[in-house]
Amino acid sequence: MLDLVEALPGDSATVAAMRGGREWRGWTKQVELLADVYDAINVGTRATGRWRRKPPKIPAYPRPKGAKGAAAKRRGQSIADVRRALGMPQLPPHIPQPQPKTQ
Repeated sequence: MLDLVEALPGDSATVAAMRGGREWRGWTKQVELLADVYDAINVGTRATGRWRRKPPKIPAYPRPKGAKGAAAKRRGQSIADVRRALGMPQLPPHIPQPQPKTQ
């Protein structure tokens, strides 16, 4: 069962529930990185723009509630916690296998 849960994609309902709730659904690592890039571009725009008065306030990309570590404090057990409690070895990180070349 643990193998099946560990193989779930990052935007699945189970992973979202483990991360903190329904608002985490669809919030993958790629989306987190894109939100950080969006915020970094806006910070650069504010810092380098030529403003006659004060620079405009550019809101940060909307993130799920508790995105700054609060979800980690209230979360339940992770898969790694369950594996550790059962005495199962940790899995190595997933390394994609090379795809066969087709012509």
